[in-house]
Amino acid sequence: MVTRPLKLNLHHRLVKLIGCAVAILFGTPLCCMADRFQLKDGRELTGKVVHSDTQKQGDREETRLAVEIEPGVLVRIYQSDLVRGGHQKSDSRQLEYEQRVVELEDTAQSHYQMAQWCSQQGLNDLARAHYLRTIDLQPDHKEARAAVKHTRSESSGRWIKRDDQMVERGKVFHQGKWKFPEYIPMDDDQQLLAKEKAELQKVINRWHNAAVKGDAQALTSLSQLDNPLVIDYLSQLLLDKQKAGQPAATVAVKQAYIAVLAKLNDASAYVTLTHACMNDSEQSVRNVALDALSANGRQWAIPVMVGYLKHANNLLVNRAGYALGQLQADSAILPMIDALITRHQFEGSGADTYSPSAGGLSLGGNKKQVRDLQNEEVRSGLSQITGQGALGFDKSRWKAWYASVYAPPADDLRRDP
Repeated sequence: MVTRPLKLNLHHRLVKLIGCAVAILFGTPLCCMADRFQLKDGRELTGKVVHSDTQKQGDREETRLAVEIEPGVLVRIYQSDLVRGGHQKSDSRQLEYEQRVVELEDTAQSHYQMAQWCSQQGLNDLARAHYLRTIDLQPDHKEARAAVKHTRSESSGRWIKRDDQMVERGKVFHQGKWKFPEYIPMDDDQQLLAKEKAELQKVINRWHNAAVKGDAQALTSLSQLDNPLVIDYLSQLLLDKQKAGQPAATVAVKQAYIAVLAKLNDASAYVTLTHACMNDSEQSVRNVALDALSANGRQWAIPVMVGYLKHANNLLVNRAGYALGQLQADSAILPMIDALITRHQFEGSGADTYSPSAGGLSLGGNKKQVRDLQNEEVRSGLSQITGQGALGFDKSRWKAWYASVYAPPADDLRRDP
């Protein structure tokens, strides 16, 4: 059974509370707003620090405190006479607590309410003491049990500590968490992988920063990466999601990242290449990414590109149509037919058509417009896949052709006699 020492000895704490209450009742000065000093010889003093200084004691300096324990009565305390953490400074919350505890009735409800107040004030040790006293007086007090992390045993129905319940379930406490033993090796492996990824990122950062500045050796080093653990980080750098203050990748560096991601032959890497193919501002980068996808990666790229056919940006709709045509994406024919003409909202007026050489739409004015635009690159992509470019932008004719070629023949609905 796993047990842990409580931070607070309940009996010791309650004895001190009673002593405090008696002292107040009979007028004995407690110096409630005074500091408390726990000496190594076991004595405990309360008083107000009226002066402090340092004194040379051999090869070290010693702090001395002049403490007024009663009006006109001073004692000198050396820091070396105190236990570790033995100087507790006055706390108004402690004073209010000591005033409240004088009137406290020894009932479960009173102790539970006091525990809640202590929790709100951040007096967690005192709160726990009162929760435990609540349980002493009312063993089935569910809220107090929950506050000290007690739960009912799944086998016996008795109240037990949460730690004991974890042991009952067959778990062990490992690196700050309760885990089933069989999962610990896997979790440890994940931690090792996370550490390795972090180390790789440091190396990549160094090479990335150097390669951006034109260091040929750093660029070569980046091109030779072959560990799948770099996929996520290279994806961020390729898609211009670098950390704040980190220089953006140049065209040459991005092309190196594309080559590495393609070489690793991973689904998530191909999805990254697809987004780069759609979104990078440099056509040369988009083309290299598309070439990599054409070589090996169509099955992951096509569904992503089909999603771009519904994009609000008409430029991206056309890029997707062009890329799908290059990939000979038969499975995308119907979505491409629907994307031959798409509706877009933009600011401007006048006739607007897609122009690859101009980088998309060229608009003027400030008035918002909603327009249906013919997407030439989508039509061209469809023509490349199907050879039916003469159907133009007529969706109905395209769908009729699609039905005649791809729709299965209707079965004879007549029943056999």
